[in-house]
Amino acid sequence: MLDNTVEQVRRISHNLSPASLQNFDLIEAIQQFCNTTNNTNPLHINFQYFGNQLILEKEKETAIYRIIQELVHNIIKHANASEALVQINKHEDFVNIIIEDNGNGFDLSAKSNGIGLQNVRSRINFLNANLDIVSNQNGSTFTIVLDLNKIYKA
Repeated sequence: MLDNTVEQVRRISHNLSPASLQNFDLIEAIQQFCNTTNNTNPLHINFQYFGNQLILEKEKETAIYRIIQELVHNIIKHANASEALVQINKHEDFVNIIIEDNGNGFDLSAKSNGIGLQNVRSRINFLNANLDIVSNQNGSTFTIVLDLNKIYKA
C-alpha cells in the first residue's frame, strides 16, 4: 500500500507544471534546466534550438518539459555518460526533439517496463507524437517527432 501511495504522489508531482515554465517559455525553461543540470552533475549537456519561436499551451509545454527531464535524469542515473545532447528543431508544422548520450546504452526490451519510460510513453501519447529509441554500447538516442497539426487533436 505504501509503494502504491509513493507511486501516486510521484505521478502527481511529475504532472505539476514546473516553476520555470510559469516564468519563461518552453525553450528558455529547457535551457535553464540544462544549465542547472550542467552545474550540479558531471554530465555535460549541450542544448541546441533551431527554428522559429515555439508557442504551445502550457499543458503541452509541461508534457514536453517532463519528457526531456525524465530522459536526462535517466541518462544521469543509468547511462554512465559524460556528454548528452538535447536538441529541438522547429520547422514549419513539425518539432523534432532529440536527446542522445554517449553512455553504455540499454536493452530496449528489458528497460521498456520501467516507470520512467512508461511516463515518457504516456506523455508521447498525450501529445499525439512519435518516439523512436536507438540504444547500443555507444549510447542512446531518443527522437520525438511532434506534428503541430496533430498535437491539438490529442
